[in-house]
Amino acid sequence: MPQTNLFEHLKLSEEQHQAMMDSLDQEAGVNNDMKRAFLKYNDNNPQVFDKFCELTMETIKKGFQHYGSQGILELLRWKTGLSPSDPDGFKINNNFAAFYARMFESIYSEYKGFFRKRRSAAD
Repeated sequence: MPQTNLFEHLKLSEEQHQAMMDSLDQEAGVNNDMKRAFLKYNDNNPQVFDKFCELTMETIKKGFQHYGSQGILELLRWKTGLSPSDPDGFKINNNFAAFYARMFESIYSEYKGFFRKRRSAAD
């Protein structure tokens, strides 16, 4: 399957894009079905990641040193009313929180560690 730059709207350099994709593939045993579902969802709904980044930055500006990616998704649902749907019928699939956290920290490396992460299918 040819890989396109799904994050072109972020105006990332090719190196930043590759680093972000690598961050989703770091560990052996990645759940490829979940990763494919996430990438497809993100390709169809880039506004979700944009809002995820916006809310994360707001949280950082409020003085938080750490926060949960699931909490950011909940804030996104509550504050924005953003409601794109994925093929499974979830408006924003909870399983994607780990992917969004890793993408955020890949792009905004100065905030690496803001999200406390466990090993997941996003690793």
